Amino acid sequence: MRLVMARHGQTTLNVGKKFYGELDPDLTALGKEQALDLARKLEQNNFIPDKIYTSAVKRTMVTTQIITEANAYTAEVIHDPRFREKSFGRWEGLDADEIEAKYPDEWWAYIEDAINFQPEGAESYLHFKERINAAFVDAIKTSLHEGLDNLFIIGHNGVLRDLSNRFLETDTGYWDIYFYQGNLHIYDINSLDQLGQGNLLQEII
Repeated sequence: MRLVMARHGQTTLNVGKKFYGELDPDLTALGKEQALDLARKLEQNNFIPDKIYTSAVKRTMVTTQIITEANAYTAEVIHDPRFREKSFGRWEGLDADEIEAKYPDEWWAYIEDAINFQPEGAESYLHFKERINAAFVDAIKTSLHEGLDNLFIIGHNGVLRDLSNRFLETDTGYWDIYFYQGNLHIYDINSLDQLGQGNLLQEII
């Protein structure tokens, strides 16, 4: 089975480099063009998804809608809230300079250990990891059981990076994995036993 993963298009809060895990901003005009670019790349690579998974927020749902309409996809779309981005608590809607000015101790604790430090009100990394792991494994297991040829996941950078580092691009460092908007990451998965062994076929830029 081919698995393709892609990030949603640019949002209004990406422009200001804000932290915004649980916030629900709209796509920008560029973000909508990035979604169309994804649709073109999928078509050029003869990828027709049998099923599409995404989170249940506007930035992923609108990206998905643009792609499916552009390519006339008829695949079932599943909006799984477990694929949502990690919450950053009271930092959400602020950029790095604003966070450092308002919560300097928290900011420098985050700089020292970005994985494990959580701002006040944020989701713990352990909870985040457990829920996205469960969503991903469920999606893969179901798709393999159904004998699907092509699975598409449209998600968030933090989610896709974490899943990829744990299950797919295991020979690449966590901070070296980045899902640029408009890029496709293509993997080959034929059994659950393959997860964690490094399955990246190619990245289409």
